[in-house]
Amino acid sequence: MTTDWIKAAACNGLPVDMFFPASRASAGAAIDICHTCPVIGACYTAAQTASQTCGVWGGEYWDHGHPRQRNRTPNKLPTAPNRDYSTLRARRVEALAYLATIRDEHPNLKAALKAVAARYGVTDKAVGQWERDERTEKAGQAATAAP
Repeated sequence: MTTDWIKAAACNGLPVDMFFPASRASAGAAIDICHTCPVIGACYTAAQTASQTCGVWGGEYWDHGHPRQRNRTPNKLPTAPNRDYSTLRARRVEALAYLATIRDEHPNLKAALKAVAARYGVTDKAVGQWERDERTEKAGQAATAAP
C-alpha cells in the first residue's frame, strides 16, 4: 500500500500529539479534523492494514488495534463531507482571523467559538483547539526569538 495519500491529509503538518490523545473523550478535535479530510477513507484503510494500536486514524479513535466506533455500521468506511478543503491549515487561518474580528461582538469566548464553528462547518471544540495551538506556536516563537 502506498502512502501518497499522506501528502493530501488534513492533519499533515499539524501537531502529531493531537492525534494520539490519552482517551476517546479527548480525541474530539482530531476527529473533527479528520472529517474535513479528503483522504479519510485511505487513512482508515491504512490503519486497518497496519493494525494501528492507538490514536486517531480515518476519523476513528483506535484503541488496542480496533476502532472504537460510535453510531456507525461496522466495516463502513467513513467518507469526507462534500466540501472542498484542499488544505485545513488555510481554513484554520481564515477561521482564526474571523474569530479575532468577532471576539468583541460576543459576550464570552464560547459564544465566539460557536459563531466561528457555525460559519466554517466545524465544532467549537475544533476552533478552540486551533486557537490554543496558535497561542502555543506564538509563545514558542517568542521564546526562541528572546535573547
